[in-house]
Amino acid sequence: MKTRKHYRAIAVLLLLFVAASSLTYWWRLSVDHERQLNLAKERTAQRAQQLAELQAWHLEALFHTFHIALLRFRDCFPNKKSEDLLLEVKKLRKELPEGALVHFSIVNPQGYLIFSTFPKMRADGKSIYFGNREHFKVHRYAKEDRPFIGGPVALRAEKMLAVIISRPIFEANRFNGVAVVSISVKHLSEKLARTEMDKQDSANLFLSDGTFLARSNGWEKSVGTRVSGYPFLEPKAPATGLYHVNAHANEVARTFAWHRLEHFPMIVTIGLNDESILGSVEAFIEQSRIRNLAGTGLAVAVALLLAMMLEWSGRQQFRIDANELRFRDIFNAMSEGVVLRNALGTIIAANPAAEKIYNIPEQELIGQSSLINGRKLYKEDGTEYTQDDHPAMFTLKTGQPIKNQIAHFYDDKNHAHYINFNTTPIKEESIPGVAGVLITFFDVTELKNYENALRKNEQQYREQSQRLSEIIWGTNIGTWEWNVRSGEIQFNDRWAEMLGYELNEITTTRIDSWMTHTHPEDLLRVRKLLDEYFAHKSESYECEMRMRHKNGQWIWVLDRGRVVKWSSNGKPLRMSGTRQDITKRKEIEQALIESQSRLSQIFDSVNDAIFIHDADTGDIVDVNRRMCDMFGFTRDEVIERRMFWKSARPPYSKTEAHMKFQEVLQKGECTYEWLAYRKDGSTLWVEINMRVAQIGNVRRILSVVRDICDRRKAQEKLRLAASVFEGSYEGIMICDANNIVVDINPAFSRITGYSREEIIGKSPGIIASGYQTPEFYEEMWETLQKKGNWHGEIWNRHKNGTVYSEMLSIACIRDDKGAVQNYVAVFTDISQLKEHEAELFRISHYDPLTGAPNRRLLSDRLGQAQLHAKRRNNFFAVCCLDLDGFKPVNDLYGHEAGDRVLVTIVQRIQNVLRSEDTIARLGGDEFVLVLSDLAAPEECYGVLERILAEIRTPIPVPGGTASVSASIGVAMSSSETSDSDVLLRQADQAMYSAKDAGRDRYCVFKPQPE
Repeated sequence: MKTRKHYRAIAVLLLLFVAASSLTYWWRLSVDHERQLNLAKERTAQRAQQLAELQAWHLEALFHTFHIALLRFRDCFPNKKSEDLLLEVKKLRKELPEGALVHFSIVNPQGYLIFSTFPKMRADGKSIYFGNREHFKVHRYAKEDRPFIGGPVALRAEKMLAVIISRPIFEANRFNGVAVVSISVKHLSEKLARTEMDKQDSANLFLSDGTFLARSNGWEKSVGTRVSGYPFLEPKAPATGLYHVNAHANEVARTFAWHRLEHFPMIVTIGLNDESILGSVEAFIEQSRIRNLAGTGLAVAVALLLAMMLEWSGRQQFRIDANELRFRDIFNAMSEGVVLRNALGTIIAANPAAEKIYNIPEQELIGQSSLINGRKLYKEDGTEYTQDDHPAMFTLKTGQPIKNQIAHFYDDKNHAHYINFNTTPIKEESIPGVAGVLITFFDVTELKNYENALRKNEQQYREQSQRLSEIIWGTNIGTWEWNVRSGEIQFNDRWAEMLGYELNEITTTRIDSWMTHTHPEDLLRVRKLLDEYFAHKSESYECEMRMRHKNGQWIWVLDRGRVVKWSSNGKPLRMSGTRQDITKRKEIEQALIESQSRLSQIFDSVNDAIFIHDADTGDIVDVNRRMCDMFGFTRDEVIERRMFWKSARPPYSKTEAHMKFQEVLQKGECTYEWLAYRKDGSTLWVEINMRVAQIGNVRRILSVVRDICDRRKAQEKLRLAASVFEGSYEGIMICDANNIVVDINPAFSRITGYSREEIIGKSPGIIASGYQTPEFYEEMWETLQKKGNWHGEIWNRHKNGTVYSEMLSIACIRDDKGAVQNYVAVFTDISQLKEHEAELFRISHYDPLTGAPNRRLLSDRLGQAQLHAKRRNNFFAVCCLDLDGFKPVNDLYGHEAGDRVLVTIVQRIQNVLRSEDTIARLGGDEFVLVLSDLAAPEECYGVLERILAEIRTPIPVPGGTASVSASIGVAMSSSETSDSDVLLRQADQAMYSAKDAGRDRYCVFKPQPE
């Protein structure tokens, strides 16, 4: 009875212990659940901040791209027409994201649209006025060249909303209009919608004043509205931050994070739905509670079972016998194998699960000792259990239980079976020591095989990783690991070294920070390739791009990567990749491209047709563009039809063409002339140079075909020119590049008196007259070198010393490189012509009696005086002179005496005047004086006094002495009056004033006041 009470007390204590443990466990579980909820909220806020920062970086790059396009468009505007601007806009659009619906436009300083990629006229035909738009007003009154972002505005033609970026146009520091680029709000909203978020989450883009620019969902209703009261709109709000709000549209609680763009007045906000984040955590907690409740129930059930066994043991005083077990049903229903051994270690009971695991019937198991059917038991490390350390024997000897040990045995087919077993000693107060041992076990063969396979795979993975690391180290390739969701990225030493850093220098491990090291022109392409890969449009990510080295230079890298972990909805979670420095390769590729381009340009730009033949068959494998132009065939026609023998027609046969081909194979090179036929049947003479050449590793025959039609025509022309050269009436002289005479024609000898022997090898200076100045020849040679020819009159000297005038034409003959080869001079003796011209000029411009300029030449001299005065900023005087008392001389002494008086007076006046002054006779005794280059009007008064004195001096004439005087009227040029006709009228008026004042004097014209 005492023993029974003892076992019952143990059972009660066991139940109390289980109950207390369960309560303690549930209390700690509640605290842990609360901590998990708080941690989930912190992670939600952190993820919102990361998404906001990443989206801000993407938008910064996108708007930077649009801004660069706007600047390039603005720079093109002043120098291009509308048609050229449209072509430039097409080029710019190709570089911008698809679907952005970008419009470019120009508004003039008055506010009217003068250029746009959308219609710039209203329905009534009038220009669209933008002078009242915000972006125009901002730039109109601002003096700084800064971008302005505004909107959204409605594009009526497209029925869409657009955000605008504008910049002012300045010309000579004056406002000259506004350049505008429009960006689709829908495109921006779709870009925000691509953020890795749930449907209930929200991504928004605001202007700094709170105006909605774009939204990931429901943007049609929100865009254009202005919000207020949010923390990020406060005057001193930081660049990033968090806030919590219930959106008015759907009353969904969200945690918001904002991030301000660095270079543009915009703010990105990301709102994550609290229910979707916290709900999953609460669901996990609920499932955990259910699992823990089930576990607690199982623990209580096991405790009850043990208590019942203890109670049973107490009642039965530990008489262990299979036939006496009262709980056989429970024993048999257990999924774990159970074996009961007595104090000697002999099996006295086994349940069906044990039969199944050992694959031995219960009848055979009962009575077995440590070796069951002779099967040895092995430890986890592979060593065999001995009789002493066998688990059952160990517990029987020491009374200590064994927990969760792994052992294995081999069946009849030598297959290993792994079991996880526990031993529990059975004691009875009435029996000293251990009365028996209860062994529970379950089959873990499948789990063990999986672990072994996993261990083997891990070993293989480690070996492969080691080999890969060694390979990567040997290939000098950098590696990176990117957590796409968090934005964190890790690199190896080579990655850092590639950019000039030590790995310990890299403190920033966020992808958006390192993306700023990417060249701005490559950013969109990188993002596009990543998006395509993330959208499963490509098998992997691969991109060549430029990155900024620590020293500021750009290096080319090849970036490759694959996603190693995807989410259940197909979103990338973790990505691994490599980065290789390909700067040298790009330089080599660029050099090869340039080399191939140069060779291709040379091949297609040479003026000779080129055929490349197969040396074995003679078939044409390639031709250049000049061949197509020369013969009228396309490249494909020539190659497909093997046109080598096409030109072999009478008088040249195919046999002769084949002989030429064989000749070049034997000699390595040959040159010959050939009458070839074009596609249209016309003929042309060509010179063919064929030679054997090694192109790559293939033996070819290179045929260079030169059109010699012009050469043959030139030869014919040379023969004709030679006959013209010999028979020409004009003198011809040919000099070399050093101006040494190399040939003359017979006419040269006739005109100059020099024979071929006397002139060839000499300088043309032998016939120079000396009349021309060195400056004349310098100017002639300068013109000759610049224009390639010179034409003019020149004075040369005959062999007999006579100077003659000639009309000379000189032409430069240059080679293909532009270097002078020869000078050809053609001349004609124009001495008689010059004499006739001089006589005609004298008759038409000078008074035949006195030799003074006449009225025609006076007009020219007045024009020259005007130009000189204007250029030198001085004065000139126009004087009308009329003789007093001249008529009595004619009446008294006759007309011959009068003519002598006129001639004498002109000579006396010319002696007084300077070389730049002019005296002209208008007729009778009327003269006009032009006094030029006067520093002041008074400068002419002394000259006029001397002229009056010379005129009043008596003049001897046949039969006596004639005395006359003169009245002179003077008109001075001024800034108001310099017209020659006006000055002549004023001078004439002043002359009559001099006559009225008593004659023999001069009078200066003074304008009368109005």
